[in-house]
Amino acid sequence: MSVKRFDKTISVIIPIYNIKDYIERCLSSVINQSYTNLEILAVDDGSPDESGLIAEEFAKKDSRIRVIHRENGGLSEARNAGLNCATGDYIFFLDGDDWLDRHALENLVRIASVHSADIVACGISKVWEDGREERWTSEAPGIWDGKESILQMIKSVNVCSVAWNKLYRAGLWNGIFFPEGCLHEDEYTIYKLLYKSQKVVYIPDAYYKYLQRDSGIMGGAVSERGDDYLEALRNRMEFFEANGERKLHDASLLQYLEYLKYLYRESDDEYKRKIWSNEYNSKVGFGTNFSKIPIKKRLALILWKYIKYSPRK
Repeated sequence: MSVKRFDKTISVIIPIYNIKDYIERCLSSVINQSYTNLEILAVDDGSPDESGLIAEEFAKKDSRIRVIHRENGGLSEARNAGLNCATGDYIFFLDGDDWLDRHALENLVRIASVHSADIVACGISKVWEDGREERWTSEAPGIWDGKESILQMIKSVNVCSVAWNKLYRAGLWNGIFFPEGCLHEDEYTIYKLLYKSQKVVYIPDAYYKYLQRDSGIMGGAVSERGDDYLEALRNRMEFFEANGERKLHDASLLQYLEYLKYLYRESDDEYKRKIWSNEYNSKVGFGTNFSKIPIKKRLALILWKYIKYSPRK
């Protein structure tokens, strides 16, 4: 990489909460990046363990690290606190129990420069605590405008709706923050950044290492977090409808209906299943405007209204 490209500062925002066994690996992977012009914002979200203290020890040895201590407010508030303090040309989110390949940020900023991209997403590997590693994302690279990248986010496993495998031009975040007090905050947020983008690039290299652990924030039962996900999808549909984006609205509606079916199949909570079934039925009918959905898929959606699968045993 040329020296010129090191002139751009990347603000790396790392929320910290109850991850004392993982934060050292996470921070080490950042301070040892081959790209060195970094502003590292470690946001201690009122963690009751030693995570914040470990981050402070790192900050004593590396002046690029700033530790922000705050009362516990949840992941969205921690990320927003980082955004409010960020001064970089680019933004990158890294969860405190995950880590990066050494050349991740260098290659992401290089691609952003070469393609004048607003967002560059990289591949993701799932890693288990026993050392197993498995690619999660597509092996096919791609370059899209903002609207097409949203369709990719919905239909493929490349861009993804997560916040943390992407390098963002910092200006995209003007006026956008994560919603507080809910799960699936990424689903409420990332599509808005893609929509604002002129160019989005996906590179398949699995630079982001995504730790799989049952005690994480997303480790709860499907039915317990499903309603938040549905609300995020409704929020997205309303956004596209308000902006006259019928194709994006219909793609989001299709995802919404498929998720209702998934919840119905996976849950044995009869009360919840009835609610989800009624919601599905209210959205699907012969008079429903599915103008951007292929006719075979439309018929399959209508058929499921009358013939539903039993819950998983």
